[in-house]
Amino acid sequence: MNDQIRLIALRISDMREIRGISQEEMARKMDMTEQEYVSYEAGEQDFSFSFLYKASNILGVEMAELLTGDMPKLDFAAVVRAGKGLRYERRKDYEHSHLAFNFKDRKADPFFVTVRSDCKPGQRVPNSHNSQEFMYIVSGTLLFRLDDFTTVLHEGDSVYYDCTRPHDMYAVECDECKFITVIIK
Repeated sequence: MNDQIRLIALRISDMREIRGISQEEMARKMDMTEQEYVSYEAGEQDFSFSFLYKASNILGVEMAELLTGDMPKLDFAAVVRAGKGLRYERRKDYEHSHLAFNFKDRKADPFFVTVRSDCKPGQRVPNSHNSQEFMYIVSGTLLFRLDDFTTVLHEGDSVYYDCTRPHDMYAVECDECKFITVIIK
C-alpha cells in the first residue's frame, strides 16, 4: 500500500468519524457497497477523482484537505502560478492540477487537465458526481461521452454538462489533450 493512499484513507476515516457518519451511511452516500467503501478507507485501493470529490462534499471539506492534510487559508484571492497547481495524478492517462486549492469556501473547483491517449474509449468505467462542469479545450482533441451522447471537441471548443450523468473523455487524434475544467458545486 502506497503511503500517500494510506494517509488519504486515514484522513477520510478521521473526518467521517468526526462527522458521526458510519461506514454504512458513507457507502450509501457514495453509491457503493459497504464492502467497497471499507476497502477504500482501509487504503486497499487507489482513489479515483470521482471518489475523492464525492467524499469531500459529503464530509464538508475541501478535496485539497483530503489530498494534502492542509487547510486552505485564503478567503479573498488565490494566485496559482504556472505549473504550481496542486497536482493530482491517479491514472497514467490523466493529470489534474487544481488551480484554486488554497482558496477557502470555494463555490467551484477549477482544474487544468491533461489527458493522454494511453487509454482508448470504453476502457474505463464512466464517472459521475453531484455537480455541473464546464470544460474548455486548450489544445488537442477530446472525445467526450455523456450517457449516450458523444462528441469530439477541438481546441477552442467547450462543453457545459450535468455531472450526475455518467461521463468520460479520451484524447483522440493526438498524444494528449489539455483543457481547463471548472466543477461547480
